[in-house]
Amino acid sequence: LGKVLSGKKILSMELEGATKGWFRISIVPSKIEDDGTVSRCIFFAEDINDEKQDDFMRTELLRDAVSREKREKETLRAVASTYLTMHLIDFRENRFYEINAVDRVHEYVNAHNTEDSQEIIWGVMNSRMSNKSWEDVFKFTDFSTLYERLSNRTEISCEVVNADNVWVRLSFVKVDED
Repeated sequence: LGKVLSGKKILSMELEGATKGWFRISIVPSKIEDDGTVSRCIFFAEDINDEKQDDFMRTELLRDAVSREKREKETLRAVASTYLTMHLIDFRENRFYEINAVDRVHEYVNAHNTEDSQEIIWGVMNSRMSNKSWEDVFKFTDFSTLYERLSNRTEISCEVVNADNVWVRLSFVKVDED
């Protein structure tokens, strides 16, 4: 033991007891000889059931959160595959996350990812919508009125003609109450 403790300030180990749950044993050198060997040490044990339970709960909560987030991402990707483009807009972080996008939209969003979310969506719409639809698109994608327009609904939509002269439906879907 003296050789194992040599050069260490403390040696600890957590063990599960046969009847009383978890405890930690620690050994602290209290007398070190001139040659560096430990000739005396203090040995103590402490009950860490509460600490282990807290660690277990934190681990379980983290595991649940990661699992829930993974399921949410998988669900969003599955839904996104049915749409031309799909983005998640986080208003708290002012972030624009791509879930699925056609090349032209993907390239635009990546090239402008440092901009404000409102500017990104207006830039995409400006590049992809026809001039005759732009005013309707501008009003529909205005974040300053979006909360009010979505307040009693889970989804709002707008149908317009894009730059390729094709009808498209734009939608905002509320994914959480906040």
